[in-house]
Amino acid sequence: MFGKNTTGGVVNVVTKGPDLDRFGGYAKFTYGSFERTEAELVANLPLVEDKIGVRVGTALTHRDGFGRGGAGLALTGRELADDDEIFVRGSLLFRPGEALSVRVNADYHTVDESTSIFRSLRSALGGFIALKSINPDIYVGNDFRADRPFVRSNEFNLNGTIEVDLGAATLSSITSYRTQDSLTLVQSAPSTAVLLGQQSDLYAQELRLAGIAVDGRLKWQVGAFYSDESGVDIDVLKGFSLDTTTAASNKGWSVFTQDSFALTDTLTLTGGVRYTHEKRRVRSLVFTQANKASFDGVSWLVGLDFKPNSDTLLYANVSRGFRSGAIDQDNIATIVQPEFVLNYEVGLKAELFDRRVRFNSAAFYSDYTDIQRTSFDPNSPVPVTVLRNAAQATIWGFEGELNAVPVAGLTLGATVGYTNAKFDKFLDDNGQGVVIDRSDDPIGGPRWQLSASGRYEFDISSVAKAGLQANYFWIGKAILAGPSVAAVLAPGEAILNSYGLLNAQIDLDIADLGGNLGGLNIALFGTNILDKEYYAGGIALALFGGVSNRIVGEPRQWGIRITKEF
Repeated sequence: MFGKNTTGGVVNVVTKGPDLDRFGGYAKFTYGSFERTEAELVANLPLVEDKIGVRVGTALTHRDGFGRGGAGLALTGRELADDDEIFVRGSLLFRPGEALSVRVNADYHTVDESTSIFRSLRSALGGFIALKSINPDIYVGNDFRADRPFVRSNEFNLNGTIEVDLGAATLSSITSYRTQDSLTLVQSAPSTAVLLGQQSDLYAQELRLAGIAVDGRLKWQVGAFYSDESGVDIDVLKGFSLDTTTAASNKGWSVFTQDSFALTDTLTLTGGVRYTHEKRRVRSLVFTQANKASFDGVSWLVGLDFKPNSDTLLYANVSRGFRSGAIDQDNIATIVQPEFVLNYEVGLKAELFDRRVRFNSAAFYSDYTDIQRTSFDPNSPVPVTVLRNAAQATIWGFEGELNAVPVAGLTLGATVGYTNAKFDKFLDDNGQGVVIDRSDDPIGGPRWQLSASGRYEFDISSVAKAGLQANYFWIGKAILAGPSVAAVLAPGEAILNSYGLLNAQIDLDIADLGGNLGGLNIALFGTNILDKEYYAGGIALALFGGVSNRIVGEPRQWGIRITKEF
């Protein structure tokens, strides 16, 4: 229930904070294929014993492009899919006493590189909208214009967390600020280039009060959240001099509670509810258009945890989430209402055979209503695409994870995931005034995802240990478009073929002067070592006689990585 509103959940990334008692850190250097060079340095510095400490780190990344730009069979000589990044992060922890803790984090990330390798499987509108990539080399991507395709972005984050122990409860204040700007130029034909970007600033403040009561059986939390975001959304179709750039602001607040009560020693009931209110404004920076709207929504969850012993957990929960309403930035007069989802999930987490085997599994079912979708409006007398509450859908599936240590030093792992996603109700238009019923069409994405991994570690001497590892993952066929779009395209152009990638590593761990492993690690690694040619993403549309584009995945790469701890 905490943080910014989300449809179905969040991934909560908790970064490592300063250690107030120990100086330490590590340095890491990587060199590999395509002149890949990476340098990383992290240091932990206690400044005042038990009271003040800092942790700082920086990472520099460079890799030449593994692709080349081209138009037809001709090459432009420009690199595609290179990588240049700089990342800097710092964290300060101040703990003046047992009851008060203050932590401040800041980070900066900048990217300046060319776009991914973008290929068209077919020409559209006589090559005016998209031009088929005919070069047999899959690593030659669209690059037609004088202006080079590029991706540039900068992001700065600053946040501070204050925690106060009040005895019966803990008060937490989380203050955040983020500013970012990005700009991307992609091409699909000599006449077209799309310039997309965003400039935004976000301020957020959250307060939480949490405690334990009823002899430790009740864990309770109440809180409030506020955010204020403003920015510019850049959308320019350069080939047609069409500019739909807009400015937007979003302000929202919410109140929430989430509480768990131990019904018995093995059974726990959890419940939560959240109310969210948001105000949105959008205005065109090209035309005299503007609009504003307000939205409200309630999220909630109910769950049961059953823990028959310390190594087994079974759970079941049901929750309701929503995506806030929106203003269509391409059709500012259009306002769409929130999108809602009802989620059901059951799962098992278990450690077996003296914790030599770990097994996690879950099954889920999600029921979506009022899905926000940009599509043709079947009620319009002329073909026009708008953002609208167009559809209903259900998504269900399961996932499993198994890790085992059959003998000392050997660790084996495997995962499986299955997702079935389709529209239950969706009336669309084919762009020529003909209404299409896309109910039962797949939403898209792969149904199956599998992986297998193994690692074996063994001692070479009393001060050195070696490791051998490999992992293989397989992504099943992904449906990019349903039957109504596939009927316009050639066979195979509405799907993304399945692919599997094999990675491997050999590493050596050498003890430091104190005899502790982890002092120096040298690793030789390879990614996609079978040199599989594959597409990592794509899009398929029925417009202009059919559009089908692909993004090329990375080829085989080798490297060496040296890590020194201190």
